[in-house]
Amino acid sequence: MLRDNDVLKKMIATGEERMSKLASQLLQNETFMGALQKTMSAALEAKGAKFEHYPEIGRLEGNVHVAGGAKLVWLEDPDGNILHLNSM
Repeated sequence: MLRDNDVLKKMIATGEERMSKLASQLLQNETFMGALQKTMSAALEAKGAKFEHYPEIGRLEGNVHVAGGAKLVWLEDPDGNILHLNSM
């Protein structure tokens, strides 16, 4: 079977390692993460998500609260539940 092929296994393992390194670099890049958060926020808003804002928590950048090294978002789902997402 193809999945048992040693060459293919090595190619997959090498590709996974490369993708892991690339993903790690992107996740550590503040410019990329800021753009990703803005894009996701806009996409959620376009779908009708209602963002919650808490002025006493850090500074607000769009719908993202920035407090120290943390980036925090609260939004309401269609059932009225408040969801909290954070990146530290």
